[in-house]
Amino acid sequence: MEILTRLNQTFETSLQRAEDVLNETFSVPVHLQLLSLQALPGGSLLQTMDAQELTHRYAAVQIDFTGPVSGTGYLCLPIQRAVQLVLLLANDPLVTIDLNKVRTGTLTEIGSIVLSSVMSGLLTYLGSSEQCMRYFGPQYTDHTLSESLQQAMRVKTRCPTNDIGNTVVKAEIQLSTHFGIYSLDIAASLFIFFEQGISSYPVTGPPPAG
Repeated sequence: MEILTRLNQTFETSLQRAEDVLNETFSVPVHLQLLSLQALPGGSLLQTMDAQELTHRYAAVQIDFTGPVSGTGYLCLPIQRAVQLVLLLANDPLVTIDLNKVRTGTLTEIGSIVLSSVMSGLLTYLGSSEQCMRYFGPQYTDHTLSESLQQAMRVKTRCPTNDIGNTVVKAEIQLSTHFGIYSLDIAASLFIFFEQGISSYPVTGPPPAG
């Protein structure tokens, strides 16, 4: 319970930092709120999720990380809601832009900001130095949620000593924004797959500020 409480604090602080960066990057205000948080054995993740949800298409951004802490992170948004988000952030809710041209770039940037902030917070929580880490990505994909998560659990990172997915931290996030009379709330899912269980890492970092 103590681990989950500290992880919750870490995610809330990290999402606030990501929100600040998003609001500096885009002219449309963005708000991030942590709705729920779980730490699960990687092999049980799919069994805990709604079977119908797993068949839906999601826009996903992936970043791999290696070093004292190794694994991969995914930010997943329902594809139709992700498209609406891109239109609002482009100040163009009436679809006059070339959507295919900007969708990948915009969602990749959002995913990179959120994932980088969360990973930085987790490194502090686990007592690891940012200077010791290497990141690969971000990479944008558009698959069913099941395909994306199964791929994440099959992949080995560039540090090939362990299979990925021994522990996964799953966070449900609400992303809210508005432009003029238009507003949008998106339930996004963030997954961090670790090559070891979280309890295997030395937790030497101070508790994050609340």
